[in-house]
Amino acid sequence: MASLAFDTCAFVKALTQAGMPEEQAEVLARSQATVLDEKLATKRGLKEPEARLTHDLRELEMRMTPRLGSMMVVAVGVVAGEAVVKCGVPLPTARISKLCALAKMPSLRSAVYLSPPPGSQSAAP
Repeated sequence: MASLAFDTCAFVKALTQAGMPEEQAEVLARSQATVLDEKLATKRGLKEPEARLTHDLRELEMRMTPRLGSMMVVAVGVVAGEAVVKCGVPLPTARISKLCALAKMPSLRSAVYLSPPPGSQSAAP
């Protein structure tokens, strides 16, 4: 951690003036200085972990954005497929293929939710 200015000489002098033996005051001053140097967190010492966390969060965001976009494309495809199944309105094959290419997925035409309703004429993929 970052070092904090601690005047051990003034600390020892204040303790001896208050009646503490000099040897005991010196030991206490050294232990206080050690505690301050090793255990105390300073603003400067906290900036490095904060910067690392900020960088990690940005990196995570960059990795998650394409995944969320792909999930949205798939969700739109599912909703559109459900509309085809319930309403019997066929979607143009070119649009489905384009969505599949954007989502880097195999053709959605073979999926159950995009098959034409039973009893209707099947559109060629």
